[in-house]
Amino acid sequence: MPVILVDSLKDWTKWIELARAWWPFFVYGLAITHVCMTSACYILIAVAYERYLITVRSYMLKQFQKRRSWWCFACLAIGVITKGGMLIELDVFPNEDPSCKNTVMEYYVDVTEVTKSVWYGSIYKFWFRNIATVFLPFFLLLLINLWIVMELRSQMHNAFGNSSRRRFSLRMQSRTNVRQATATMLFICVIYLVSNVVNVFITAWEFIDIDTLQTRFIDEYMLSADLSSVLVVTACALRLPIYMLCNPELRKAVKRSFTHKAEHHQKVQQTFSLIAKILV
Repeated sequence: MPVILVDSLKDWTKWIELARAWWPFFVYGLAITHVCMTSACYILIAVAYERYLITVRSYMLKQFQKRRSWWCFACLAIGVITKGGMLIELDVFPNEDPSCKNTVMEYYVDVTEVTKSVWYGSIYKFWFRNIATVFLPFFLLLLINLWIVMELRSQMHNAFGNSSRRRFSLRMQSRTNVRQATATMLFICVIYLVSNVVNVFITAWEFIDIDTLQTRFIDEYMLSADLSSVLVVTACALRLPIYMLCNPELRKAVKRSFTHKAEHHQKVQQTFSLIAKILV
């Protein structure tokens, strides 16, 4: 959902009607967006683990594939548990400043009283949420990809040692698989880390000294919050290009899909032209 986009648009255009229509849905839209992002992150981990099972030819692969819907539901549940609380953490309040009336600043978003408790604000919101949505996904993804690379290297080593008469193409394919898996792991993990490090830093500062952050460094605080959102969206948008860059088969498949789409569009145009000639 374009939560940040609409919020920035109303501030830029000073469109009061847009602001009044948007404020009732802001908290819900923000919560749904964060739940979806966390769920997508854990689905990515599940996909990486399935790839690992395929690589090692595990007997658990078929059982894992049969339960894909359950794994997706589990990922959604993790997203709801970790980020669903945003519905009660944030709320929209009227601005008491008379000069803000009938402007886009007549309402503002702030945290509710529930975030001030130790159990919710400190233990759940800061420690549990950041570990479950930032650190744990990154290290799980890193670990799974390391397992895949190690297994591919082991298979390549066994292929060289057990059969000296294997074709050169097979050896080159094994080396290519290792390079592809290594590049994919590095790109995805580094991008994931970079896109979340700003969020972790700002959240840690909010927990330590939020008053200083909102008074002395308010401009830097707002810029960092927007930058964090942009980085997360950019990381999501770069996943397909990364896989295309590291996987020639996927790159060819995407190119074929666009080629077939262009051919299909051309055939449709020819059909409509023929119909038009017949009618005329």
